[in-house]
Amino acid sequence: MNLHLLRFDQFSLTSFFATLGANYISDRITNASTVDSLFRRSIRPVNVAQDLTLNTYLSYGTPLRPIKTNLNISLNSTYNRGILFVNEVENNTDRWQHSINIGFDNRKKEKADISIGARLLLNSTQYSVSESLNQSFLNQRYYSDISVFPSKKWVLGAGLDYAIYSKEAFGEQRSVPLLRASITRYLLKNNKGQLKLAAYDLLNRNVGINRSSQFNYIEEERIVSLGRYVMLTFAYSIAGFGNEKKGFEMKVIR
Repeated sequence: MNLHLLRFDQFSLTSFFATLGANYISDRITNASTVDSLFRRSIRPVNVAQDLTLNTYLSYGTPLRPIKTNLNISLNSTYNRGILFVNEVENNTDRWQHSINIGFDNRKKEKADISIGARLLLNSTQYSVSESLNQSFLNQRYYSDISVFPSKKWVLGAGLDYAIYSKEAFGEQRSVPLLRASITRYLLKNNKGQLKLAAYDLLNRNVGINRSSQFNYIEEERIVSLGRYVMLTFAYSIAGFGNEKKGFEMKVIR
C-alpha cells in the first residue's frame, strides 16, 4: 500500500512531496544458515511467518529570497522487520535506514551557478537473540560545485566531494576528498561544439567504498579506483548547447 501527496504553490514557488508505503509478506521465502565447527556455511531457503517493510519520503523546496538562494530538503526512512535462522535458531531482526539531504543553490545563474549541500545516512540493525551483534554506522557526504561564466563562450568549473565513513563496526574512520576542476570553450555557430578540459581527483585520494547492512551481517567493500587523471572531451550538439530544444549529441574523448 502506498500513499502519495504533492503540493506546489506557483506564487511562492514552494513545493512539498510526501510518500508513505507499507509492504507486508506472509510466508516469505528467506535463507536459513547453518555454520559447522569448521566454519563452513550451508544455506537453504525456508518460509518464515511474516516480513514487514515501512518507508517514508519527504521533500521540501522553497526559494530564500532575502539571500537569493533555493533551499531543498529531503528525508527518507525505511524500517524492516524480518526473521532469519542461524543454526536453527529463529532471530527477529529490526533494520532502520535514515537519510537526510539538504542543499542550497543560487537563483540567478547568468554569471555563476553555485551549489552546496550535505547528505547523512544512518544504518542500524538489531537482533532479538544475538544482541551482541547489533550494529550501526553513519556515512556523511558534503559537496560544493561552482561554475562561472565569464562570457558566452567560456565556462570555468570546480567542485569538491568529501565523504566520511564512520568507524563503528569497521574499526576505523575513512575520509575520501575528491577535488575536480574544468574549463570549457564553446565553438562553432550557435555553440554547437563544446571543448572541455577537466581534471579529476586532484588530491589523488579516490577510493571506492560501499557499505551495506544485511540480515545477519554488515559489509564494507573497498574498490581500487582510478586516481588523478585529466580528460579532454569534444562534444557536438545538433541543437546547440544552451538551446531549450534538445538534440542529438556526439562526444569524442581523449
